[in-house]
Amino acid sequence: MRVLLLHPEDQLPVGKAWDLVVDLGRAPVATYRRWSKDAGGRVISLYDFSNGFEDGHRIRKLLQLGLGRWVDNLGIDWWDVLSLMIEPNLRQLIRIRLLAKELEAGCELHASRPSGLVKALQMLIRAEQVHLEKGVGPVRRWAQHYRDAFSRLDTEQIRQVFQDKFDREHVVRRRFARNRRVSGDAVVLLPSAYVNVSRTASSYAGLLPSQKFLMVYARNSARLKTLPPNVASASLDPYFVTPDAVEAAVLENKWDSLKTHLIAASEEYSVANSVGMLDSIPRLLRWGIAVRDAWSQVFKSENIVGCLCADDSNPYTRIPLILASNGGIPTVACHHGALDSKMAVKVSHADTYIAKGEMERDYLLRACGVSAHRVMLGGQGLPTGPGPVKGLTQTRANWLVFFTEPYESAGWRSDEVYSNLLPELWSLGQGSGMKLVFKLHPFESVKGHRRMLRK
Repeated sequence: MRVLLLHPEDQLPVGKAWDLVVDLGRAPVATYRRWSKDAGGRVISLYDFSNGFEDGHRIRKLLQLGLGRWVDNLGIDWWDVLSLMIEPNLRQLIRIRLLAKELEAGCELHASRPSGLVKALQMLIRAEQVHLEKGVGPVRRWAQHYRDAFSRLDTEQIRQVFQDKFDREHVVRRRFARNRRVSGDAVVLLPSAYVNVSRTASSYAGLLPSQKFLMVYARNSARLKTLPPNVASASLDPYFVTPDAVEAAVLENKWDSLKTHLIAASEEYSVANSVGMLDSIPRLLRWGIAVRDAWSQVFKSENIVGCLCADDSNPYTRIPLILASNGGIPTVACHHGALDSKMAVKVSHADTYIAKGEMERDYLLRACGVSAHRVMLGGQGLPTGPGPVKGLTQTRANWLVFFTEPYESAGWRSDEVYSNLLPELWSLGQGSGMKLVFKLHPFESVKGHRRMLRK
């Protein structure tokens, strides 16, 4: 049995027959039907082995194995913070294990390029070797990847990418940053690292004109040009300081102990370690310590009386929420998108979580297990309260909203999705007189979608 594992950035090889092609990304059904004819065999996605909320419950148990074992002097559990960044890899390992159970022993395993998932499957089915398909070389593939990625970004977004990659600990940025003039006023902190988070947080702040807020953005791309009158803004850059090397070494040693515990506790972590999926943790820790120290300086400098966090998964914004909670400061969290998929697997540190509507409230209570007394309905235009909203007037809008984020951040082959979906949405809009509105992922520009529509 010839099996091909197809990397999400690769296309199906032309002129070759396969018994099974497993796409490590995912695409519309129409794409796999077309590819099946070309491959002469079955084409599926690794995501076909997903089990919905059951996967979330399994991930939650896996993450809980490491809680309480890697805590610093400020009460931050670094596994609680950093494990959310490898959580997508753990989900993929769960799917790979299910795929391995369906493959025949001794099958001929091919891959379009090497990866941790390919190594994991090779280990699980005990394949002697993985045959790599001949295609573009690593250097050319690297250049093609960045060319495609940068073609979708504008100048400011490209600048942000370089800062994130080459100045992770803000060593350069802090040298050119201006210090904020501290007023001493009591403010509610609005931490942000993405523009959509800033927009959501500032919109809630605008509902309380008598309360002063301070938005501190960790990345320049999160800065808003206009804010409500009661919201001041500042960059996190000038608050970065030189980390304590001794503390960093102690925490890295604690990570080594935790990793040993995790590997012994579950097969997923054992496989993850063997294929290098845990190798990024020490680097993430050093970045996280720098971010934590910067936020600590914010709390020392400002008179912060509350914290409203619109993204409690990203370390840039999760860390200040934890620091506020540990310091006895009232905390509120919400999500800048429709539903937060990580709410089912992470520890919630906020005193109160704002649900934008009944659907999100039901999701938080039933799917994520959040206590009812901690969830409050408070979306804009909705009366704030713990119970259901009644008597809302439904209006018919003349626009159709297309959310691109799931297709840009959840393993989808976005070009395949857009080429199948956008023409249909466009035809629907033209036929019904509706306008097509794009809700873009933070790291997208509209030019890529315009190009697809022109096609």
